[in-house]
Amino acid sequence: MASSHQDQGQTIRFKFIRGMIQSLSSVRSLMRYCCEDLGFKYLLTRRLCQDALENCFGVIRSRNGFNSNPSCCAFLRSFKIIVVN
Repeated sequence: MASSHQDQGQTIRFKFIRGMIQSLSSVRSLMRYCCEDLGFKYLLTRRLCQDALENCFGVIRSRNGFNSNPSCCAFLRSFKIIVVN
């Protein structure tokens, strides 16, 4: 039982490390693109935030009775209502 708990901790840490590497690699690529191709001098990484998108999906889920997996039709219906309002 103890080894199972320890294995889960290692799996979670491994996923975290993989996610962190993925995030840093993405920011590095974005920085390179913005500086080399678009002529930016710097990139404000604190502005790279998904909160607005997550809030939008939260509103869509709440319109569907907190259905975490709405159908395409239900999603579009909720999205249209949100855009109009």
